[in-house]
Amino acid sequence: MKKTTLALLLTCFSLAATAKVTKADFAPELTDEQRNASAVVLEKKEAVYYKALVSSGLKLMTDIEVKILVLKEDGKSYADISAMYYDKDVISIKAESYNLENDKITSTKADGKYQSKEVVRDDLMQLKVAVPDVRVGTVIEYKIHRETPYLYEVPFISLQGDIPIKHVEAQVDMPEFVGHRLNAQGYTRVLSSKEESKFRIPGGTGDIKMDVYKFAANNVPALEGDDWVYCINDYTTGIDYEISAIKLGNKWADYSFSWSNVNAALKDSEFGKAAKMSNPLAQEVAAIKSATSDTLQQVAQVLKLVQDKFTWNDRYRLLPSGVKDAIAKGSGNSADKNFLLAAALRDLGLPTTLVLMNPRSKGRLPLNQATIEKISAFVVITTLPNGKKVYLDASDPYSLPNVLSPDMLVELAHTYEADGQGYDVNLSNLTRSVQSQKFDVTVNPADDEITVDYELTGTNQIAYGINKRYKKDPEAYMTKFEKQLDATSLTGYKNDGIGTERVAESCQFTRSVMTSDSLIYVPAFPDPFFKENPFKDPDRKIPVEMPFCAKYMLHSTIHVPEGYTIEEAPQSMTMKGCDGKLTTRMLVDRGDNSITLMLELNVGKMLFPISDMTSLTSFFAKVTEDSNAFVVLKKL
Repeated sequence: MKKTTLALLLTCFSLAATAKVTKADFAPELTDEQRNASAVVLEKKEAVYYKALVSSGLKLMTDIEVKILVLKEDGKSYADISAMYYDKDVISIKAESYNLENDKITSTKADGKYQSKEVVRDDLMQLKVAVPDVRVGTVIEYKIHRETPYLYEVPFISLQGDIPIKHVEAQVDMPEFVGHRLNAQGYTRVLSSKEESKFRIPGGTGDIKMDVYKFAANNVPALEGDDWVYCINDYTTGIDYEISAIKLGNKWADYSFSWSNVNAALKDSEFGKAAKMSNPLAQEVAAIKSATSDTLQQVAQVLKLVQDKFTWNDRYRLLPSGVKDAIAKGSGNSADKNFLLAAALRDLGLPTTLVLMNPRSKGRLPLNQATIEKISAFVVITTLPNGKKVYLDASDPYSLPNVLSPDMLVELAHTYEADGQGYDVNLSNLTRSVQSQKFDVTVNPADDEITVDYELTGTNQIAYGINKRYKKDPEAYMTKFEKQLDATSLTGYKNDGIGTERVAESCQFTRSVMTSDSLIYVPAFPDPFFKENPFKDPDRKIPVEMPFCAKYMLHSTIHVPEGYTIEEAPQSMTMKGCDGKLTTRMLVDRGDNSITLMLELNVGKMLFPISDMTSLTSFFAKVTEDSNAFVVLKKL
């Protein structure tokens, strides 16, 4: 890359500003997806670079410029702009709305009265801007400038968003005194290049080599999540830079965070103090300990004690707000809950380990770099006298020993050790979860209906889901339960084990069935796995995340009424998908007066990448077809 001007060398290379808003921006050529969106990003440019300032030394700079066209009413929400920053940063947001009125472009600036600041935590702030005079057809333009002394805090370069982008480009300048590694993520095709330029420090004796990374893409599709993705940001197309070291003067400053560094930093913070706190529930714990000698029961009762002591405010936090204050107020964050749990377990005489993590809904921890910034919660491990580990989370009122919320079943977490490195922990498959449904079906030809004696047994994660839904609102649970069974009437509902890791339900219900001439169409499984295939698109652009691994079984016995015979029935079969991580089998046994069917589904992993989509969609199409199959009875 050729040298251009001295100013360029002093400030590092930055992208050209976005083009001035013109009449063409109000009627651009759009793809079908862009045209149907609530808003479209016409242009986005981002530049990240280091700048040597005479007054304040070396700073890390970020410039972001964005132009958005509002296409629908709900697209007006993109007038709300925000940016995170540290208290030592310098930040500004300049924003303006443009409207085409009587063939003339008018503009309205978002001055100071439209801006506000919010404290996220002690050192982290958020600057917010509400752009005025935004309507359908408005072009919103904003520019964010941030400079920070935290030279290793290179932001994630996002090249995709929740609305389509017509054009995006980014540039990152890395002088040779910055040790770095580039990590790309996402599934959108991005053009990239790497060139060499020069960086000069004012008063320096010569030029310094600098790598210039450029990225660009056109017509980037919107990335929208669904029920099968926990955190869509895990799959956003973009670039992440890890800074390992920076040479300041003649010395290299190490910025590669090891878990020893993370643990040491936590030890010196409020986290370290709370990790050693005494138990304010000493009397209650002593009573539990004296009431039973079964250690696992003691652990379960202590967990319940902490869950019930005060409510969780639904906030995942690494640092406590104050455990004693939370008890007094009756509400606290996840750290308050689990620090109290750890202290109570220690009073039982059990060792505890805190497991640092990010819930799945908050995004994964980096695979190759330790970080405090991306840790937002922790759970607790205790070890029983027999050596077995028990995983616990007191923040969730529905969790049980070794049965956590699916949001906490992360594949990568790491232990806190005040004076050590710690070790990685996989929380994704702590227990074996099984759901078994049984149907005993009596056919009533005179009424064109079936009567079904129904039983369900669910363990661990299955039980967790039933417990949560039932405890939250029993009436709503029963309404949905009856609707799911398509019941015309439902009687004798019973459940057993609510609040435990094994829940059972039973009832009797009736349902109308299809008939045609002399035929009766009896559903082989009155409550199928799915009523329609949840995965229909083999070209899906984002992975599928299952809530947990599990085994599901449907058992059905259909009694053939007198004067009828079996005309048609499903066939026994087996099938595998996604390299054997998905399996299903159907077993059918036909008798003279009845037919017994069993359909089994095994989900053996939680994350299915887009390379699995063809196999996944065809597999679940077959499972859906089989679980919605009919046994056809014919009148003799």
